[in-house]
Amino acid sequence: HCGPYTPPPHTHTHSHSILSLLTSPPPPSQVAAASTACNLALDFSNVAPALVEAGLPQALTSLLNSMMPELRLKALWAFKNLAFNCEARLQALLLRELSWGVFRELLTGDDDVAVRGQAVGLLQNLCKGGDSIEQVRSYVD
Repeated sequence: HCGPYTPPPHTHTHSHSILSLLTSPPPPSQVAAASTACNLALDFSNVAPALVEAGLPQALTSLLNSMMPELRLKALWAFKNLAFNCEARLQALLLRELSWGVFRELLTGDDDVAVRGQAVGLLQNLCKGGDSIEQVRSYVD
């Protein structure tokens, strides 16, 4: 059969399980779930759309304020992967979920250099494409 790929029905169940682990302590479970989300958020992943639909951007946003640098790093990494070559609709969703104040702090003031690096990578991915720079510019203003 040579039609479009349809994710298996259990994809949505797994998406909700990952989101549940992201938003619930203990921190080691959150770190493991965030690492998994980084891999599943890649642009070629067939699970990424189900994760976005289930609320991954919102769950990641909650991790950006974590006291644990590793959680901030993984959240930014997953955001960066979602933003890579994304459609305008997903880019707009990601920009709505990111608070500019929090994002600016992660870009310029985070104590962890790896976190700042991921924030720069996310900004680069958000600025790729035709109208992307204009969307980011209006987000910053």
